[in-house]
Amino acid sequence: INTAEVNIGQRELHDICLPVVEKAVKAGADVVMAAYNTVDGIPCHANEYLLKKVLREEIGFDGIVLSDGWGVKRMIDQMDRDLVSGSALALKSGIDLSLADDGAYLKLIDALKEGYISEEDIDAAVTRVIAKKYKLNLFDNPYIEDNGALDSFFDSGLQKRLSYKAAAESAVLLKNNGILPFDKNCKVALFGAHADNLYHLLGDYTSLRKEGEGFTVKEAMQREISCVTYSKGWDFFGDSDDFENALEIAKQSDIIVVTLGGTTAKGLSS
Repeated sequence: INTAEVNIGQRELHDICLPVVEKAVKAGADVVMAAYNTVDGIPCHANEYLLKKVLREEIGFDGIVLSDGWGVKRMIDQMDRDLVSGSALALKSGIDLSLADDGAYLKLIDALKEGYISEEDIDAAVTRVIAKKYKLNLFDNPYIEDNGALDSFFDSGLQKRLSYKAAAESAVLLKNNGILPFDKNCKVALFGAHADNLYHLLGDYTSLRKEGEGFTVKEAMQREISCVTYSKGWDFFGDSDDFENALEIAKQSDIIVVTLGGTTAKGLSS
């Protein structure tokens, strides 16, 4: 789950997870991104077995292996490395191209000078990147012509219908024991950092919303129910200053709704 440790055996890995990767490669994927996870204690960005033995030798991938954003730096910090030796480890493990790494891959020159890697290691990664650019004709025609196709796609509303369908089908009501739907005149206590923050609900990599575009759980419930009292109660940073207030609100309410879950959208949601 995003950055979580993956505890999985070799058979499960090969039978359940890797067939999807193989199908993607066979379908023509040009780039494979390494995950943030550690698998059996080894960060994917330092996992030569997965990136070279499995991906390249067994599956036959000949494209670019790209780091996830800050993935190389995250691995370096996890393994208590400096940028020079850490960047060399990522390259030797199979990361061709590093995405947002606090300058780690700029240290590959120093890693070469200090003997951590060879020119052949760098050449192999660079060649794969250049080969894909050549295949895409980027050297002769680096810019995409604006023929209006993208605007037409957005104007069609297709992506909005697909997004709504995906959201609707991913919402699962596990059990309704008669509580739902709420009586509009009942007293509801609403808790949790998610309830009053739009970006917690929309998830990672969501673009900034226009003013008035979208609404929170708190806003939605207040539209439908006459008495909704909100308290954060908890947040992602250990702040419990509002906890006692939340308990008092709960005692005075007919129904308590608690929003739970995780987020990494701290920059947008703090």
